[in-house]
Amino acid sequence: MGEVAVGSDAEAILGARASLLATLRYARTRPDLFGPAAPGTLPGRDAKEALWGIWQRVLDCILTLDQVAAAREDWTWEPTQEGRAAGLLAFAAASAAAHRGALDFFALAGTDGLVDAILNDSVPEAGLPEGTYGACKRRFLNVVRGAEFALAASAVAAISPGGTPGLARAYAEDSEALWAYGRKQGPALTARDAVDALREAAVRAWFPVQKKASLALSHLRLPVREEWLITPDLVRGLPLRLRPGDILLQRREWAFTNLGLPGFWTHAALYTGTPAEREAMARDDSVRRWLAARPEAAEGFEASLAARFPDAYARTLATAEDGLPVRVVEALAPGVVLQSLERSAACDGLAVLRPRLPEASKAAALQRALGFVGRPYDFAFDFATDSALVCSELVLKAYESGDGLPGLRLPLSSIAGHRVTPANAFARAFDEQAGSDDRAFDLVLFFDGDEASGRAFESSESAFRLSWRRPKWHVFASGLPPLRPGAMRDCPDGSI
Repeated sequence: MGEVAVGSDAEAILGARASLLATLRYARTRPDLFGPAAPGTLPGRDAKEALWGIWQRVLDCILTLDQVAAAREDWTWEPTQEGRAAGLLAFAAASAAAHRGALDFFALAGTDGLVDAILNDSVPEAGLPEGTYGACKRRFLNVVRGAEFALAASAVAAISPGGTPGLARAYAEDSEALWAYGRKQGPALTARDAVDALREAAVRAWFPVQKKASLALSHLRLPVREEWLITPDLVRGLPLRLRPGDILLQRREWAFTNLGLPGFWTHAALYTGTPAEREAMARDDSVRRWLAARPEAAEGFEASLAARFPDAYARTLATAEDGLPVRVVEALAPGVVLQSLERSAACDGLAVLRPRLPEASKAAALQRALGFVGRPYDFAFDFATDSALVCSELVLKAYESGDGLPGLRLPLSSIAGHRVTPANAFARAFDEQAGSDDRAFDLVLFFDGDEASGRAFESSESAFRLSWRRPKWHVFASGLPPLRPGAMRDCPDGSI
């Protein structure tokens, strides 16, 4: 996959590993969750939700690392010695980080059957089908996984790969921890032996390791599907139906977007439109009144944007990397970027929500979003700060109330000690507010992807209302094959 891909691997591994270790550190501060339960007592709802939130974050990180390792398992085919060495380090480091993180969590959770039962429970709102914890234990608590680690360690010792210094340090730390587990014999093995564990359908479904089923974080230049279910023909018709300020909810079946956030809808973006579309919006009376109170806006809305954020505004006038007009602002790792609609909407499921707010609120949201361009991606998922952002955070903070204008407010969820609002919450709010005069959104369109037929189609409002209830990894749970033959390619810019 080349040198660029290896560099992206290192960034992905270190980001996912840091998120995993931070989640484990937080979990260790909760002896009320992971300590021995008092005899005859059962955890309350708050405790169970906290456990599910921590487990969901840990699982996302482990899955990400495991699949980066799967994508690099053919490192021996790299054309140069340097490429092979870097590929080996990426494979070994991702695999070791996932393995070490899993064992750390199993050790923390202990052998309490009550904790196992809670973590194996079906939690649709967190994207956790039944049995995920048991599947994860069978994936990592067997002699085959231990042998894989030992073989990789021997290869690394023989080749002494260079690569990213931070990745080498991380691999050394994780290897030391894994050897320590080996000396202590680690947590007790599950009753199934390694062969049965690797053959079991649930393990194959939740941890697909075929090299052609590589999954990636939203910024990786790793193999992704060649054809999204939302086809270019569908995307070409979107501008006629969209307006500046619309919110795009997106789903990509084979990409780890928004690591650590739960739910079927894994990404949110904001439609900025073109200058002509924004000027049409600015003719609304509410926008005129809002602009009249702003000294830098004497020449109109576009002049106001140019005056406040000249660099970001200049990018909205240029073409995107694919040569098409910029129409979308979104937070992808490594940061908040401006994209073409064609690039952003290339996905497997798409819904467009229109906030039921004055046009002035939408104009203010676009202005705030432009001010966030260039800020880094928030791997800590800390919605309390604005210095770094994830996708749903960008949209919500753009739509904060201010300047005497109403904004959007959605419920926060507690995940591993942080209060967050995932992209799935937009769809959930639409469902729960359906029929209310005070509902926050109107549905503009819903393109639902059908993996079995390999196409997407425009679906109904009633179907969209149910979409947020789907498991995060529902395509695996449905028993569908990993990827259609020939459906992989190198992503040209990583913005999957």
